[in-house]
Amino acid sequence: MLPAAYWQRRDDADTLQYIHRIDINPDTLKHRDSLSRHPRAMLEIELLTTVIDTHQIDELILMNLDYFQLALASPLARRLNCRISGIQLQAYTRSELVARESPWNISLWIVALRKRYRLQKMLKNVSIGRLLVPADTIAVDLLNERHASSMQAIMLPEPYLPDVNDVDEIEQIDRCALRARYSLEPGSRIILIFGRLIVRKNVENVIRAMQILDQKSNNKAVLLVVGKTSAPYQKKLRALAQENPITQSSVRFDFDFVDDAVMHALFKASDVVAMPYLKAFQSSGILFQAVRYKKPVVTANQGLINDLVQHYSLGKSVDPASPEQISEAIAQLLHTWTPSSGNQSLIDCHTAKNHAAVLLNQNVVV
Repeated sequence: MLPAAYWQRRDDADTLQYIHRIDINPDTLKHRDSLSRHPRAMLEIELLTTVIDTHQIDELILMNLDYFQLALASPLARRLNCRISGIQLQAYTRSELVARESPWNISLWIVALRKRYRLQKMLKNVSIGRLLVPADTIAVDLLNERHASSMQAIMLPEPYLPDVNDVDEIEQIDRCALRARYSLEPGSRIILIFGRLIVRKNVENVIRAMQILDQKSNNKAVLLVVGKTSAPYQKKLRALAQENPITQSSVRFDFDFVDDAVMHALFKASDVVAMPYLKAFQSSGILFQAVRYKKPVVTANQGLINDLVQHYSLGKSVDPASPEQISEAIAQLLHTWTPSSGNQSLIDCHTAKNHAAVLLNQNVVV
């Protein structure tokens, strides 16, 4: 059940022979967008019941299991005549681990307990089979320790990294053209923030960190902030950069959409990728792009991203609320960081091929 445009892009005959497309009458879901989350999920479960019975489906794999958890606990969902698996994007065990690091933060505990309640409700459906948790072996181990009698939790490799070095197949932006685009002087060291810009991305504290960073150390450090965001937030970020003479000249903003060629050029040219996100406890595609180009990252000192950075020696972890720590981490990475073997270890695991193999329940060692 994917848009027609998706199939128009699939031109690999060897792959297409294994894919059976099921078209859905748009009128079936015409009221979907007017519904709140749970009624919308129930409507989709009702539709899936018909599809599964009609096409004799053996296993239903939900690409966002979190969305369907309460719906799967309903009597209607228990009529789904197949095994049910899915990707658990936000495992409660990860939220619980983060809450333990801040035991007095009641809101974190509420989030963890709410997620645990929803999972326990869902597991009353005896058709639940595999829970696929992206990149998080610690959360998987805890889930299996607590719920092995009801389901099987499996670490799902992220599909962000290529099975082969396909970067050269993408039209490359000339490095000089990139520097001209962002008015970068020769020899500038680039700190990159990339992706959708929201408060949780902590852009403001990275800008404050640039105010602290010693511009006299011949770093010629420039912060590139690249991504879509709202007009009010654009205004707020620009105003913050204008507060200090250092950031007036060392921060560049690009709030327009950038294509793949520019994105790859940005990561290739950057020296440090800044991602000290606030309350972001899951994985991130930005981390894997940095790994692809062997670029060090500055990340928050909690959550799955921190675990990956520490385990694979991918950069520095800091208190995301501290511009001083962010600045110090950037300075250290600019001066002393060299890629470790951890980059290749992560690349070997998190490929599209391994992602598909685990998703489709094929034998793969990850």
